[in-house]
Amino acid sequence: MLFSYVVYTLLVLVVCSATFYVWKNCNVRYSVLLIPSFCYAFLVGMRYDVGADWFSYHDYYIYVLAGGDLDLEFAYVFLNKTVAFFGLNYQAFFIVVALLEILLLYKFLERRRRICFFGVLLYFLIGPFFSSLNLVRQSLAFFVFLYALRYIESRDWKRYAVMMILAFGFHTSSLVLVPLYFVNRIDDSFLNKRILLLGLFALTVLFGSTLMERLGNLFFEMVDAWQYQRYASGFLENSFSYGLGFIGIKLIDLIMICYAAKLNRVFKNEGFTVIWWIYYIGVLIFNMGMANQLTIRMSYCMTSLRFVLLSYLCCYAFLIVKCKTKLVTVVTVCILLFSVMTFYGAIAQGHNGCSPFQFAL
Repeated sequence: MLFSYVVYTLLVLVVCSATFYVWKNCNVRYSVLLIPSFCYAFLVGMRYDVGADWFSYHDYYIYVLAGGDLDLEFAYVFLNKTVAFFGLNYQAFFIVVALLEILLLYKFLERRRRICFFGVLLYFLIGPFFSSLNLVRQSLAFFVFLYALRYIESRDWKRYAVMMILAFGFHTSSLVLVPLYFVNRIDDSFLNKRILLLGLFALTVLFGSTLMERLGNLFFEMVDAWQYQRYASGFLENSFSYGLGFIGIKLIDLIMICYAAKLNRVFKNEGFTVIWWIYYIGVLIFNMGMANQLTIRMSYCMTSLRFVLLSYLCCYAFLIVKCKTKLVTVVTVCILLFSVMTFYGAIAQGHNGCSPFQFAL
């Protein structure tokens, strides 16, 4: 277990140090981040039996390498066949996946350089890093979606549609992301309606499960895909524990609702509005199912944006108001401490099969 702490801590230090250097020195070319990207890809890609479904993805690739055809989403199959075409071993496949993910993350943050360092740091601490070790297909879909957010902001529906086809090609749950294109039509004034936003949040927590049960039954009648039919029998069974971590996440959700209007005034031109609305919709979906497997899958790409919004909050607290406002500073520091605890707690508990860590040597 100690080795797991060392590897993950070293990974965070290497990637975040390089990101911090580029972030603080505007004259340094952004392409320098290719160095930590390859370090990340190598360390993450060379893992062995790390991630609850690691062996499944390992076996998929070995099967393709032997000439088999996978019955999975087309983009994921294409990626497997492309790597297998060169006769590379399974470690190379996982390295390619990790490299694609980190490069798409940096491309997303390239347009938001003020939050670049905080974004990378929080991606590890409280973002979807550990889940990316397990949910390989859906994580690839998430990073494609992350890149595609620029087309929602610019209202380029054609390019967004192309990116959603690609995301769908990695995981079929990406279909729910298509209507999110229209969040760019929501008036900014709604962010000032804090009582309404908090009220909807509370309603989904208290009464959302009843509505979700009916919608879920309708969904399972319409969809035959085996990936979702396996959730039908246990749709109302909650596989999530309501511990301190869950409570902490819900408190962060409430904080982001309360600070939405203020942060939007500062970061409106850096894509905050679109990201916040997508995240908020995801939180409502998550609340309605209270973390049953279907709502986790449906809301994954949306709620995974939490680390981006927290990056805006950190930038606001430490760089904009420069710790002069006590409340936002205290709140942000507490969130960062909670994020560090979440990171090391995930390693201790083996969240998503992230530990014990071992290399494929």
